[in-house]
Amino acid sequence: MASTNLGKNEVVRWIHEHIPIDAEILDVGACDGKWRGLLGEYPNMDACEIYAPNVHRINGMYREVYWSDVCDFKYAHYDLAIFGDVIEHLSIPRAQAVLEYAKQHASTIIVGVPFLY
Repeated sequence: MASTNLGKNEVVRWIHEHIPIDAEILDVGACDGKWRGLLGEYPNMDACEIYAPNVHRINGMYREVYWSDVCDFKYAHYDLAIFGDVIEHLSIPRAQAVLEYAKQHASTIIVGVPFLY
């Protein structure tokens, strides 16, 4: 399911102001590629997606699409990791482990969850 646009313009504006255009970006739980569309001018953008139909749908939109459960996905480093509407699908311990890993492997992390979650 695609996420809402609520708050995304503000996040995109923040990214443009703080993240260089040549940054390495990871979109976790990419779904339909909404963040790819919002950040189209950033060429070094990869995706991690668990759901096979979404993987096939977004293939070609990103530099690389990794078909993986984020809990098992290992990566070296990204300048920015976006967790848009994915953390709420994990148990609290798994979400904490994923974000702890991201803190060690990404310079900046953006987490989006449903309003009042």
